[in-house]
Amino acid sequence: MATRFAKELPLAREQQGRVYRLSSQSWMAELGHRPAGDLWGIGARTAAKLAAHDLHTVADVARSDPREMAAWFGPTIGPGIKLLAMGGADVSITTEPAAAKSRSKQVTYPKGLTSADEIRGHVVALADDVSAEVFDLVSGEGRPATHVGVTVRTSTFFTRHKTAKLLAPTTDPAEIRRMALVVLDRFDVDRPVRLLGVRVVLADP
Repeated sequence: MATRFAKELPLAREQQGRVYRLSSQSWMAELGHRPAGDLWGIGARTAAKLAAHDLHTVADVARSDPREMAAWFGPTIGPGIKLLAMGGADVSITTEPAAAKSRSKQVTYPKGLTSADEIRGHVVALADDVSAEVFDLVSGEGRPATHVGVTVRTSTFFTRHKTAKLLAPTTDPAEIRRMALVVLDRFDVDRPVRLLGVRVVLADP
């Protein structure tokens, strides 16, 4: 929103290359008179519905009754719109990358796999590849695997996913491999297999 308004305001145009800021102190002075549709996340349909309830500007929405907003827009969205018009809630922003929740690998085969032994061999190889990638990635974090999933796509392009929880969190590639085969055995594979995948879910950091 600040980026869009910065292009419109004369002061901002005089300060090319500088950051334009919207703060709690300047919020209502800058936005109160603007149409409610100028708020981030408020589309044309929501703006029209607000107008139908005589809420035309950001200030109108900010002054609205949260109980009425909940009745008109729902118990979560309604009060959320009012909060947005008031400048929003306090939110902490972090630049730290999110911890990986899982890792997976899939392979599409040029010819359908029909042999059960061949399919099992490919699943074992995928499990080993994923295990190596995962534990190289998070070895310093001490996060074991908790679930193993397998994906199977047949020659009809029908794709299924199945997941199982490990008996105990583990960092043992052999256990990942074993559970991947257990999950594979839950599939009724009656057509050539064109894609296989293995996914490992990690414990929360």
